[in-house]
Amino acid sequence: MSQTWSDVRRSARKVEGQLDTKLNQYLKAAGELQPHADVEGGAGPMAAGLERDIERLLSQLGETTDEMCKLAASVPDRLETYQRYQGVFH
Repeated sequence: MSQTWSDVRRSARKVEGQLDTKLNQYLKAAGELQPHADVEGGAGPMAAGLERDIERLLSQLGETTDEMCKLAASVPDRLETYQRYQGVFH
């Protein structure tokens, strides 16, 4: 099923919001680490889970921006929105 521009923008906003939430949670978790924590031991299971979530969301955002690119090619006014999300992704 082909998505409309509105569907793709809505999806991008949703993923961007989820990504922002996960990044804030990750920063909070990193700030709670002990100053002398074992760096080689990693940041713990919570941070590892957040890292996986962030990677998954970045992948979703990449797929969404690919779809935006296809749709933006037909309507030049959409190019600015596509470029914004492409900038977030990269």
